[in-house]
Amino acid sequence: MIRLWNTKREARSKFYWNYFKVSEQIKHYEEWVSRNTPLLPIRFRAPNMECEDEESKKLRVERGIQNFITLIKSTKINSEKHKTAYMTLDNFIFETLSDIPIDNVKEYLRQMWKDECLQNEDQSHKIWKYTE
Repeated sequence: MIRLWNTKREARSKFYWNYFKVSEQIKHYEEWVSRNTPLLPIRFRAPNMECEDEESKKLRVERGIQNFITLIKSTKINSEKHKTAYMTLDNFIFETLSDIPIDNVKEYLRQMWKDECLQNEDQSHKIWKYTE
């Protein structure tokens, strides 16, 4: 049981961190793209071409914005996959604990899992705040 607990806690920690990190990145990306003049990462910016007319340049800029929006959407999908994964682990642990016949022990272990998860989530938030 200890090995299972530690393995699932480590996996949940990674899934939660990936979910949280990607969710925070998405917030920044959506804010960048929603500006009057969108702020795009370098790989989505249209390079300046001296002989290009304004209409062609405008089309290339719009394509860059659409590509960035597509990246944001696919990143959201990945974020939801991580969220589903860590929630599945929570459910697995709670189902496993429900097999314990002694109610006091079962409730104690449930609370212990919740506390460890909250501690891990707080740690993830602190790491993100530090990296911002």
